[in-house]
Amino acid sequence: MRWLALILLLMPLGSTASADPESGFRIVADRVIVPEVARIVVTRAGSPAPGEPKHVPLAVQADSKKPIAVEAGATVDVWLIPKVGVPLRFADGIRVEAGKVRELRPGDAFGILTIRGENLPRLGRIVVTAEDDPGPDEKGHRRLQFADDYKTDIVVPAGTVRIWIVPHNGARATKIDDTVRILAGRSVVLD
Repeated sequence: MRWLALILLLMPLGSTASADPESGFRIVADRVIVPEVARIVVTRAGSPAPGEPKHVPLAVQADSKKPIAVEAGATVDVWLIPKVGVPLRFADGIRVEAGKVRELRPGDAFGILTIRGENLPRLGRIVVTAEDDPGPDEKGHRRLQFADDYKTDIVVPAGTVRIWIVPHNGARATKIDDTVRILAGRSVVLD
């Protein structure tokens, strides 16, 4: 009986801390190309990315068509986790307003890159880097995205990137294109 009284006493406290279903985000697919998404993750602004140590999500949504409820008043980062590759920060430092559902459009920030792999070496990994990156074998390298197979749709941030092929045999990475321009909401296919 004492436990029941304690549970009933604490129930209102738990319900006030929950996210307001009227506040949050909705993913809108209104562009030509929309990336395939495994999950959308919302974290506190500046906190570690999904997959990093000490990562704590505020909300996780597997279905990108449903609204994502987030506590009103929070300042958050929104992460897009594609089916292939690393999590990408979709929006950062967004303040959630009470009673408002903000629309986010992945097609405004990301494009799709597909490499067919014709006349290219046996693949270990495709690595997409920033335009000024020294490459996967060099000091200071930072990848934007990767894929382990040819003919895979790779979600890449819009902008100018370099594409590297890391061979299966462990040889040095090869730059297959000096620079490639990825347009938001569009698809780029390379042979």
